[in-house]
Parts: sequence; structure tokens; C-alpha cells
Amino acid sequence: MSLKIIPAVLVSLCSVAYSAQDKNGSDNFSHENVDLVSLENEARNNKYVHVLIDMNVMNSIHDLQKNPKINFEIEQEELLESIKEYYVEGAVWKGSLGQLSVYVNNVGLEKLSKNPLVRALVPANDSEMIYDPYGDIEKIKREIISNGIAIVSVIPASSIDGEMKGRALGSSDPMQRKREFIKSLHAENFGKLWMDGARSINGELSSSAESQSINLEVKIEGLYELKNRKDIRSIRLINKKYMRLDSDINGFGIHLDPAAIDEAELSGHAAIIIHLKRYPGYTPISGILTPEEKKSQAEEIRKIFSEIVEKVEPGATERLQIVEGIASAAIELKLESILRLYKNPDYRIEKIDFSKPIGELSLNTSTAGGVGGTNAQYIWQYTRGASQWIAVIDSGVQSMHPIFNNKTILQACYGTNNANHYTTCPVPDANGDTLPDTFFGAAEPCGFLAHPTPNFPTNHICAHGTHVAGIAAGRGGQHPQGGILNGVAIDSNIVAINAISRQRSNPNSGVVYDIDLVKGLDYIRQLRVTRLYELTVNLSISGLSSLASAYQNNCNEVNPQVSDLVADLKSRGVAVVASTGNNGIRGGIGYPSCISGVVKVGSINKYTGLFSNFTNINNPIMYSGHFFLAPGGGIASAVPTGQYGVADGTSMAAPHIAGAIALIKAVAPNATVDDVNNFIAAKHSVPKEIILSPGNSVIVRSLKFS
Repeated sequence: MSLKIIPAVLVSLCSVAYSAQDKNGSDNFSHENVDLVSLENEARNNKYVHVLIDMNVMNSIHDLQKNPKINFEIEQEELLESIKEYYVEGAVWKGSLGQLSVYVNNVGLEKLSKNPLVRALVPANDSEMIYDPYGDIEKIKREIISNGIAIVSVIPASSIDGEMKGRALGSSDPMQRKREFIKSLHAENFGKLWMDGARSINGELSSSAESQSINLEVKIEGLYELKNRKDIRSIRLINKKYMRLDSDINGFGIHLDPAAIDEAELSGHAAIIIHLKRYPGYTPISGILTPEEKKSQAEEIRKIFSEIVEKVEPGATERLQIVEGIASAAIELKLESILRLYKNPDYRIEKIDFSKPIGELSLNTSTAGGVGGTNAQYIWQYTRGASQWIAVIDSGVQSMHPIFNNKTILQACYGTNNANHYTTCPVPDANGDTLPDTFFGAAEPCGFLAHPTPNFPTNHICAHGTHVAGIAAGRGGQHPQGGILNGVAIDSNIVAINAISRQRSNPNSGVVYDIDLVKGLDYIRQLRVTRLYELTVNLSISGLSSLASAYQNNCNEVNPQVSDLVADLKSRGVAVVASTGNNGIRGGIGYPSCISGVVKVGSINKYTGLFSNFTNINNPIMYSGHFFLAPGGGIASAVPTGQYGVADGTSMAAPHIAGAIALIKAVAPNATVDDVNNFIAAKHSVPKEIILSPGNSVIVRSLKFS
């Protein structure tokens, strides 16, 4: 199964997978097929192609377990020297687990295909740690393709700390920091520069940050270099005619969701989410801010929200639900207050959303070998996921199920009360939530203690979270027909978050509201920051942009608050994994999997290894964030109460990947999210060719430990 939402369609490049050995007579590659034709076509069409290289060095799970401080720098530098002048200098990602990614031209691609250091060569996914709320990076690329060059406004980061790793600019003086940043660039990738960068029309919000900006003329190589840096706080496209931010010149009007008024007319009030304009210099990735900047940003955001709310409903400020440092906040307001806010919206607001359902849920599990299985048993001899936590934001987890014996399970519940749905949280507070550490059993399935359900068939929404958690981290279950059932990361612990609100007219149906997803993600962030837990998040939820279409590319604008939290979690080493949805769409995927940085997961059949027809799929190159396939058809796992069942869905596929990430993090705790995902892509997955339409196919990596 899979939670639902709504989006559109796109045709991808035609490509044929075939062996590198067939073409070059070289036996350097592994036995897996390498999609060289597609790589060569992209390099020919776009000057460069972004490739991930797995080197022929000792970097197996076993080696990492024995010595987690293995250093591959010598081999990485030797490989780069072999393609000197044929790749973009400054746009290199060096993985701590033995992988390397570069933007290489066709000559460099041919050299790589014959290099004995190269074990595997696959398309790379953009990591893009730069905060990009308005999709400026893609706009900049289109501008360069059209005109050969683009002008961008860049604000260097003040510091790099915590989970962030990269260049740290030493000076606290803005002008000196600009000079250091410019000096660190590869000059051949850029043209002119202006030390005083463009200021936003809404500069009142960010005058201190904007004073740190630089304007640069960038070539395509310069864009790739900027994309691969971790020390940039903001990068935005400049409109050359006006030398202002393009988003200011060609921006959209404030979006005011009419559904909020509809709900308030029914109930007398409604929960809304207010999103402030993401001004240059603002970033949710706190690791690139100094403590002073972090504090200043949080205080500025709180002050703005207080001013906005007090104007329309004096005294309501105390009801603001602000996620620290994030420029979006939820609040419940009376009908007359919402009408007042809509009539004269504050200029600092970008949009106001009615808190709405994200999508639907989905079930299943398969860790065995065989054609479509993940072969997790292979990796258990080296790692079983100890020290890791898998956070399952879903319909709750039966903590006393036998499959979770001897596991620690943290619990929280977030729910919504309105005209259509009611919270399932036990002992809910005024917001409909049961907060962590306040009530034993807070995340039992659909708040079972407060909302008993006679039985839990596998396809019941309240069974979903238990089934998903069993796939990700279950151990030693006893299925009546299937025998012993194990999940993927069998020694990992679980953070169970019930975020389901049940439908008033049909208690067997329910949804996750975006406001409750935000609270769940923020709780996970707090566990990472305050308790230093090693976490991976599973979201077996998916919704479309409309009844018929899915998201063709990145969708950060759907709910900037969720996108901001995902970006911050990734910077802290926490992967967010989401199912692509079960609508059978070719050319788009569901929300929230389409968010930049989210690990997107579709389904294959565990028995046949064939692609599941119900999976939403598109060309992975259209998104930032890794794209995988995993078993999602015919998956057996736990269901309440102490029972077992079989289910299908991308909801079942996603926890396979979440568990795989936890396994690798357990032996490589200092690896970044991109390190781990690239390690899976290069070493523990196989290519699957997926037909999008007649004559159009794409290659997607499918999880397979080996």
C-alpha cells in the first residue's frame, strides 16, 4: 500500500543497457550491465554527463566493518589524474566509502570505461546540499543552455559544523569571506563578478545576509562546481535586464488556499500553514550557520509570525506552532481572522495553505534471496543494524508484537480534528497530539487504546504502520505459512509515530495531514540533535498533484516547511525514504518522494524480479535524490494484533531501502546520506530497465546485497 497525494507526465530518453565489455573488450567492469549508450548520449547532448564511479579497491561491507577509517583518497586522486582536462574541476564528489562522482565529457567517459581502477560506472544522482527553495538551479541551467552563461547571486556560508562536511570559510568579516570564497573557485569556470551582489526587493527581511552576497557570471562548468559545494548558503538566478533576483522580477502573487475558508465556514475555525518568503540568506540547514546566525534567524522568524498573527487575531500568537528556524508555521484561526488575513495579506508571506491530507498508506516485506529478493542474509554476517533507529511515520506500530521482541520503541502521535477527520491519538492535547514521553502506548496502531478496532486485516489502514516497521526492522516473526519472518535491519530499534487521522464517515479510512508530518519530522530532528541518535526515516506515503497526474520533477514548493525539514535532516546525516506511489503512472511520482533529497523507492516483485505495474515511475534524472527499486509485491510482515499478513505496494518497498541504509550506517556511522546511497547504487544494487512508453526506457537501480 502507499499513502496518497496528487501531480503530471514526461517522456524520458530512450536507452539500451548493455555490457561495457561488449563494447570495449575490457573486463574492468563488474558483471553488471553498464548503460554506456545513455551516458554517451547525455555527454554528447549536454557537454558533460554526471557519473558515479565505484573503484576497484577494498571497500566491501566486511572491510568497512574491520576498519571504518579506510581512506580512498590516493585511488580517487589517481583516477582523476587519468581523466585530467576531460572533467569539471571543482565539481567532484569524493565518497568516504570508496565512490567518486564527476561531470565528465565523452573523451573522459571513454577513458573511464577502460581504466582498471573502475569497477562500475552508473549515472550519478545530484546531492545538491545547496538550499534551493525556488528551483533556481534548474533555471540557471536552462539560462546557460540558452545563452551560454548566466548571472547568479551567491551567499557563502559562514561556517561548516555538525554533520556538514566541506570547506569552512575562516573569516567573520563578510568582505574577507567573499574574497576567500572567490579565491577558492576555479576561475576558468566563471566570467565577471560583482562584489556587491543583487539585493532582494524584500530586502527588509534579510539586509544583513544580503550584504554578504556576490554576483557571478557562470558557465555550465561553474554551475556544476557551485552545485557540488557545501559552503554556500544561498544561490539564486539574477535577471540580467534588471540585475535583480529573477524570483522578484518574475515572481508569483501570494497564494491563498480557499479550502481554509471552506473549512472555517463549516467549523468556525481552520488550521492553516503560513509560509514566509524564502529570502536570500535564509536556510533551514543550520550546520552552515554560526550560532549567532542561527539564533538571529530563529528570532527573526518568530517575530514576523507574531506580527502577522497579532494583526488579524490579537492573543492568538500563543497558538503558533513554529518549527525552530523554519520559515513556515501552523496556527488555528477563526473564520473572521482568516478572512482578515486573506483580505490584506502581509507582504512577507509567500503563501497560505489549508492543512490538508498528503496521501495514502501501503504495506509489505521480502528480505530473502531469489530473483527479486534483497538477499539481506548476505549482509547480516557483517552488520545487523545495531545502534540504528528507523523512524516510521505511519499509522502506528503494535509495540508488543512478537516480531519486535527485545527492541526499544519510542512513540509519539500527531493528529488532526476537523469537519472530515478526527485524531486517533490517545489522550490528545488541544492540537490533537500525544507528545513523546507523555503517555505509554502513544503510537499504538491508530491509537488502539482510545479507538479500539475489532480486527486488523492486512489491508486495514491501522495495520499499515506495523507491517512497514516489520519490513524495516522486524526480527524472528513466525508466519503460519511462511515460517520465520525477518525484516532488513534486524537489530535496529524503532521510532513509531502515528500520524493517521481517521475519516469521520468511514473509520476504516484515514490520511496523514501535512501539519502532522511536519511535527513527526521535527520530533526526529530533535532526537538527532539532543540525543545524537543515528536515524533513518521511512514515509510509506504518496499523493498526487491531481486525480490523474504525478510530479514530473522536484516538488519542493508543495509544502516548503516539509522540504526545509528534509534538507536539514539530510545535512545532519538522516536519510528520508519515501514510496513513489501505487497509481501505475509512467512519467511522474507521488509526494513527498518528489522532494529534493528524499530517497525515492518503487516496487519490484520479490519472486520474479519484474517491475511492479502499480509503481509510479519516471526518469531518475528529473529529481534530486536517489531513486531505487525494492521488493513490494507479495510481502509478508506483521499486523496487529500479534498476527501476520501479506500485502503489495511501494509502501512495502520503501522500508527495504530504509533498512538497507541503517545496515550500512551501522558499520560506517560517519558516512553521509549521499555516501550511503551511492554505496548502495554502486555496490549493492543491479540495473533494471523500465519501459515508460513504447521506445522510451530508463535504468533504475534495484536493491540486491552481494
